[in-house]
Amino acid sequence: MPFTEEERQRIREALKERGVPGICPVCQKGELWVSDYIAFVPVREKHAEVRGAGTIVEGLFPVGDLPCVVVVCAECGNTMLFHLSGLGLWDELVGGLEAARRGR
Repeated sequence: MPFTEEERQRIREALKERGVPGICPVCQKGELWVSDYIAFVPVREKHAEVRGAGTIVEGLFPVGDLPCVVVVCAECGNTMLFHLSGLGLWDELVGGLEAARRGR
């Protein structure tokens, strides 16, 4: 479900409070807009695992996802990700949904 207008306004306020400019820091022309959805960026950890018969498997293994707000320049397409916790919006935008999903 896309962000409501209230949520989008709260995101814009949080970005402004943290010094994110209203125009693109790359092209200095385009207005920045907030995407409609949360992006979950996959996080992987490099390590080795011992599997059956003592086989060692090295690689990248999933450890979670970083929930981010996506901010895009309307002019050049520069795309920035801002972690919801860093914006102070985790509880407001996701915490209640997770609690409802767990049946609290």
